[in-house]
Amino acid sequence: MDAIKKPCYNTKDEDHISKLPDFLIHHILSFVNIKHAVQTCILSKRWRNIWTSLPFLTFDRSVLSEGVYQRFLDFVEYVLSFRDNRCFDIRRFHLLGRRGKSECFIKCLHRWIIVVARSNVEDIYVQFCGDKYNDEFRVPDCVFTCKSLTNLELDLSTSCKIILPNSISLPRLRYLKLKNTSFNHDELTKLCSSCPVLEHLDLSGVRSTTPLNITISSLTLKHLDISGISTTAPLNISISSLTLEHLVISDISTTAPVNITISSVTLKHFKLHIDESIRNTLRLYAPNLVYLVLSNLDYMLLEDVSSLVTADVRVQVKPRKLLNDEFPTAADTLESLKPLQNVRELTISFQPLKVAETRDSDSSDYSSDDSSDDSSDDESEYVGSDLGSEPEQGMDSTAVDPQELLANTMKHLKYVEISGLEGSDIELKFIEILIKNAMVLKKMVLKNPYRSKIKKFYEEVEKFPSACSSLKTYFYL
Repeated sequence: MDAIKKPCYNTKDEDHISKLPDFLIHHILSFVNIKHAVQTCILSKRWRNIWTSLPFLTFDRSVLSEGVYQRFLDFVEYVLSFRDNRCFDIRRFHLLGRRGKSECFIKCLHRWIIVVARSNVEDIYVQFCGDKYNDEFRVPDCVFTCKSLTNLELDLSTSCKIILPNSISLPRLRYLKLKNTSFNHDELTKLCSSCPVLEHLDLSGVRSTTPLNITISSLTLKHLDISGISTTAPLNISISSLTLEHLVISDISTTAPVNITISSVTLKHFKLHIDESIRNTLRLYAPNLVYLVLSNLDYMLLEDVSSLVTADVRVQVKPRKLLNDEFPTAADTLESLKPLQNVRELTISFQPLKVAETRDSDSSDYSSDDSSDDSSDDESEYVGSDLGSEPEQGMDSTAVDPQELLANTMKHLKYVEISGLEGSDIELKFIEILIKNAMVLKKMVLKNPYRSKIKKFYEEVEKFPSACSSLKTYFYL
């Protein structure tokens, strides 16, 4: 029997990593703190200049230096100054400046961005929380004409204003995120229209002191998130897209009206939340929408939502004092829900609006003292409302036939959740019509009936004959 030969290993230490091609070493170093990547220059002659050609640059002040802010600026300046930009492009440039002397930082940042934009950069992310000074940061014009750029994220100081150049062309930009920036007039529209292949747009904390128009017409946009818009002037949002799938609009702060128009045949998920004190209108055309959340809408026109499966509508219930043309009633909102023909899961939340929290410009006749008098009853925190209470003698009861209102919405309804109930007869009538006519309704959840009325409310609901024998009703305080 032949003897088994054992493999012979070379016990001499070999530097296998140094034999790798540059692009593999670059990839390995992309996972290493850039400070340590630069320090590899002392390993050998092979490594002496590797760091000068790194395509992935991430500078994080919290990691790179502690205490002395100038040390961080000097390090970034050193790395960019000694780069070999003739043979190697910068593919990624991320800079997290945190807090510091904003005036000094802005001067350096402007110069650094010019360097990376001229190096065929693909990904730029800048985070900068400046000090209390009113800084005006002008992004270098070359960024907005960078033909290699695919990802741009700017998270600037709350006092920084972006000034756009006259000419903008970003032919490869697919992801754009702007946070804590300031724009005026139609600048945002101008920027978005200059990105022909944009797929993801995130606008957060955008501010303006003049009328702000956000008009987005795109053949490529798939995700759009607009949040934290702050303005003292009217806000108009108009979105038209043949590719948009996900849309979120939330946390809008303004003392002026907000008008929103959405038209998209591909939109599937849409969430809209507006503060109760803001006048607003919504016009929505989304025939393929399947998931919808609406909160505190004054006026809405649902032109086509025929594919809708799940809907969550949070309705403002105004005090009876404010029932006029300026303050639409909850019944008006319910009237606009008629297009929900195929919905299967419907959640309706009635959110009372306190008199003291209404719009100052329209409620000057109702002082906070008057409000506190009306809400002095511990058991009834809110004054009489447009849906939860019976109409007073001689008042227009906002006649809406619930039977007609719900006729088209109950064909496929399987789940209903109603919150903010007060235990009134009108609410009982509304629930009775649902139970009697929803043929496939399996589950109904009723939330927040007043504790003193819950027993009577429960007994009345249990008396209603159900169109579906398997219906289960749940009560929650």
